[in-house]
Amino acid sequence: MRKGEVAIDSDAIGLLKAGRNALHWSQEDLANESGVSIATIRRVESKVQSITEEVCGKFDLKPDFCVRREKIEALLRALNKHGVSVWKDETAAGLTVKTIRDQEIFEIAKQIDSGQ
Repeated sequence: MRKGEVAIDSDAIGLLKAGRNALHWSQEDLANESGVSIATIRRVESKVQSITEEVCGKFDLKPDFCVRREKIEALLRALNKHGVSVWKDETAAGLTVKTIRDQEIFEIAKQIDSGQ
């Protein structure tokens, strides 16, 4: 792993992709919003390894992908700015979506459930 890179496992990659999909964004949309190249987004989402297993082994890592920390931070900031948060605790990881569109849908659903 090169200096400044972080290892990302397949669960984290899946959450990033799910976050993009929750916003109905293409990879190009995420690239425009984050400033990260579409090529990097494609590599992350397709889980292409940027380093060899041998290098990961030296650092006792088993990632699906390694990428520069600032790229991941930029992707997460872009998603978060539009209401999508990626989280992890001791037992699970997940995605929280709080977009205006979703809030409107939930308000309509509440009205239907309450018979209004």
